[in-house]
Amino acid sequence: PAGFRLNAELDDLLGRAGLLVLEGWSVARAAVGGHALFTPLVSVLACSAAVGGASLTLALAADSLALLTLHLRFLSAAVSALHARHTAVLHSLWLLFRGLKHNPLKARTDHLPATDREQHLLGTLLFTVLLLLYPTVAFYYIALGATAGGISLIRHAAGKAAASVARLRVATVVLRWLRPSMLPGGIIVTPLASSSPPTTGDGSSSSSSS
Repeated sequence: PAGFRLNAELDDLLGRAGLLVLEGWSVARAAVGGHALFTPLVSVLACSAAVGGASLTLALAADSLALLTLHLRFLSAAVSALHARHTAVLHSLWLLFRGLKHNPLKARTDHLPATDREQHLLGTLLFTVLLLLYPTVAFYYIALGATAGGISLIRHAAGKAAASVARLRVATVVLRWLRPSMLPGGIIVTPLASSSPPTTGDGSSSSSSS
C-alpha cells in the first residue's frame, strides 16, 4: 500500500490469525443454524414493519447488523489494540534512540546517562525492526478500521432514521397525503349570535329598561 512493502512473516501471521477468527465464527454460526437463520430474520423484520412500523424495523435491522458483523468488529478491536501498543513502543524507543526516556513518576522526559551504551544500542536495533514492521500493522489497522467504521456508520444512520420516524409521525403524514378521507378533518365550528337577551330563572329579562 502506498509504495510500502508488507513484511511477509508478519503479514502471514496476522492473516492466519484473521482466518482463525473467521473459521471460528463460521463454526459458531453453523452450530446455531447457519444460513437457515437468514430466512427467519427476514421474516421477523417484515413482521416488525406491520406491528411496530418502520422505526421498529430500522432498529431491529441495526441490531441484526451488529450481531452479524460481530467477528469483523472483534478483529478491528484486536488490531486496534495491537496498533496502539506498537505505536507506544515505537515512541518509547524513539526517545531512547535520542538518548531520552520517559519518567512516569515525575511525568517528564529525562536524559539517559552517557555510560548506558548497551541499552542505547539495543533500543536502536529494536526501533529499527519495529519501524520496518509498522507499515504492515498500519495496513491491517486502516483496513479493518475502515470496515468497522462503515458498519458503525450504517448502524448510526439506521438508529437516527428510526428515531426520526418515531418522532415525526411519518405514517400519519403519508396517510394524510395519500388518503386524506381516512383522517378526521374539515369540521369548522362557527358560534351563532343570540337573537334575544338571556333570561333569568323566573322568565324575566336579565336587562332592565329605564
